[in-house]
Amino acid sequence: MSFVRCLLLALLLLPVGVVAAFAEPVRVIFLVHGWNGSENSFGIVPKLLAAAQPGYWPAGHWEVVPIAFKAPRPDATLKEQAEDCGSKMLTALEGIAGKYPERPRELTFVTHSMGGLIVRQLWLDHREKSDGLGPAFRELKMVVQVAPPNQGSDEVRFAIYQLEKGLSGLTGDFLSDRSLKSLTNKAIGSMLKGLPLEQAYNMAAGSDF
Repeated sequence: MSFVRCLLLALLLLPVGVVAAFAEPVRVIFLVHGWNGSENSFGIVPKLLAAAQPGYWPAGHWEVVPIAFKAPRPDATLKEQAEDCGSKMLTALEGIAGKYPERPRELTFVTHSMGGLIVRQLWLDHREKSDGLGPAFRELKMVVQVAPPNQGSDEVRFAIYQLEKGLSGLTGDFLSDRSLKSLTNKAIGSMLKGLPLEQAYNMAAGSDF
């Protein structure tokens, strides 16, 4: 089953008809793509969410916000990429607050692959703070994660293994362990098209939160 079909099936399980004490909440749903994805990675999902789905929700039930995050530099950590994503979320939330003043919010996240790690990192970093994202994460209703790399990425593990094995064979005894590690790091970074090495190892090992 394709990613989009799996996602649509999961979205059909989302709760509808929740009414706040004094006003109907603004139901914000953020779509957060995976590594090397874009805000277009979710295909027709944003349009389907915005349109009426008889028996599930009326038109306008969701305030749909696709978020595109990007590493601020090639060696950026997962935490830094999460902050880039968080700043875009905050900008979107400020716009929604201006559009629907005095109305409560409910936040839902739908993530694909590494997008799940991004949202979890933001939740850990902001849920107890009083900054702009702190209240937002305290309004969190649900997170739907599609294929998060909880146990790491086999593709990344394989890439790291093949590169380290190949470089070890090429260098033999001419390089120290430290020099070999540095050379390996550069090669891995190049092969993974800018994926930060620390992040690559984290994805290979798996997430612990």
